[in-house]
Amino acid sequence: MWCHLLLLVPVAGLGLFFVLPWPVALALNVVLAAIAVGIAIPGMRALRQPVLTGREALVGRVAEAVTEIGREGFVRCEGELWTASANGHRISKGTRVSVTGVEGLRLAVQPVEPDAAKQRMAKKDE
Repeated sequence: MWCHLLLLVPVAGLGLFFVLPWPVALALNVVLAAIAVGIAIPGMRALRQPVLTGREALVGRVAEAVTEIGREGFVRCEGELWTASANGHRISKGTRVSVTGVEGLRLAVQPVEPDAAKQRMAKKDE
């Protein structure tokens, strides 16, 4: 969020008009404004990017059950082994599951229909 403060650099550059001749101060202030905008715009675009890591990024991902999941088991999601609970479902080993939530270090999962899993994997590859 600090990237927005870069847009105040030209405002701070207005002090140049008190100590330098007007054409020189204007040229310097235009250069400062261009640099500030050139840095701030990519910074603001980066803030709008979707979450790629952390707990928030796991929800909706497709994983594979490594063990049988009753009350608790293990799934492999994004190459990592996670403890998972099936919330009342009985999931056999090798079944593709969807992550529905994260509770501490435990993933809440549910089985995925084969067509939905293929669509999610296709979206991920794009």
